[in-house]
Amino acid sequence: MLKKSPKFLLIPFILVLTNCSYVFPVGDNNIDKERETGKLADNFFLEDPDCQNQETERSVGDFSAFVWNSGKVEPESVAIDFEGGLSTKYITSINYGFHQIETCVIKDNEKICDENVVLQSAGKDLKICGAKSYSRNSYEGVAVSTVAGIHKAASFFDSLNSGMYLRKTKVIVLPRVEKQTVDKSNNSVEKTFTADNMAYSPSYMGNPVFIIFPRSQQGIDAGIWKDLNLWELQWGLAHEFGHHIYTKIAKGTSAGDVPLGPRIEEETNPFTDNHDHDHGFHLESSPMATRVNGALNEGFADLFAYYSEGGKDGSIDGIDCFQDSRDLNSFNFADGTPKILDSAAHAQFTSLSKKSTPSDCETPNFAGIHTFGTLIAFGISKIIDASRPEASNQERAKIAVKWIQKVHENDNNAKADAHYAISDLFEVLGPLEESSCNVLSEVFSAYELQLEDAAGC
Repeated sequence: MLKKSPKFLLIPFILVLTNCSYVFPVGDNNIDKERETGKLADNFFLEDPDCQNQETERSVGDFSAFVWNSGKVEPESVAIDFEGGLSTKYITSINYGFHQIETCVIKDNEKICDENVVLQSAGKDLKICGAKSYSRNSYEGVAVSTVAGIHKAASFFDSLNSGMYLRKTKVIVLPRVEKQTVDKSNNSVEKTFTADNMAYSPSYMGNPVFIIFPRSQQGIDAGIWKDLNLWELQWGLAHEFGHHIYTKIAKGTSAGDVPLGPRIEEETNPFTDNHDHDHGFHLESSPMATRVNGALNEGFADLFAYYSEGGKDGSIDGIDCFQDSRDLNSFNFADGTPKILDSAAHAQFTSLSKKSTPSDCETPNFAGIHTFGTLIAFGISKIIDASRPEASNQERAKIAVKWIQKVHENDNNAKADAHYAISDLFEVLGPLEESSCNVLSEVFSAYELQLEDAAGC
């Protein structure tokens, strides 16, 4: 028998890698009462079941992780120390087998979800026994590749010597997150699963968590991210780790559950299908201030991923929805639109009216926090490049971290316009020279007048 999940199983909010994620229906449209129109990929398995019941003091050595590199996935030897086969330097535990069902009801043309969540399985801690090469599609293989990416991002952050303490995180691999929508008008049920994405939440049973959603069979069949699982993309894991850093800076603490303000809408549950929401930082000043903060969070995550991967070309080449569009070395989005925060982009983002979403992820939607955040990240990176041409990659990353710290010291996340936060960069950089001022006027043309005094232009 299914049992109702306790309240804390609803993770307060989610910070996802891309708004190009897919919520695939499952099954057969011709079924009268239960309509299922798709499925998750089911080729993942537990490779070492005997290990799960063994006492293991330590599993240390060179593990084989699968990593996207130069347009293809290749095995890469990574040194990892699993204490008790369960935890690492940066990770408390890895969970597999999680399954929850959210039920929504359509009645009188209104969809009501009301946090009606049932926990079928809380999953188990995954144990790794001995350093070896696990299969790419095993739970252990997914876990090792995920841990390798998180460790790389965390180690890079450690190298910045920021003085900040970040808590260890939990990892949930391949959760089965199901939504059942009951239509009272014809007494039918439609099932959907969340797939093809990664996410971060700062609070899950008192711990931060990275969520590695499974592949969908539809995505595989359609050739989406061909020959790539997103957890093999270390840029993506670094992006999620960037949210971990931002949350620490914005909240001033990473201890215990993150206190959240009022929810804006039902979709602030991380295990639902709408990810462009308040990011948990609900600000009483205005809905727009909340959206600006979300865009800053996404922009910083892109910046951190860029620097974590060396600040060079190639880390996301050949990847649908990411190549060019999220690459800070590319001056244009995938469809050729320049990455310029101009008056048109500003107007689209600041309009609070209902907005249509582009039909494909290659077309930028400046109303969304991911795309607007990329505009901010691109502009910030180009100003840093112009003003600090001799700076190392780590030094540039330090500037980005100090900038976000300054933003929240000045409480600019409470102001409903991005130019307040952007102007804090110049408290870190100091006055710009003419060449850097020219870059500023180009990448942030919508805010040129507001920023020139702060930048000394």
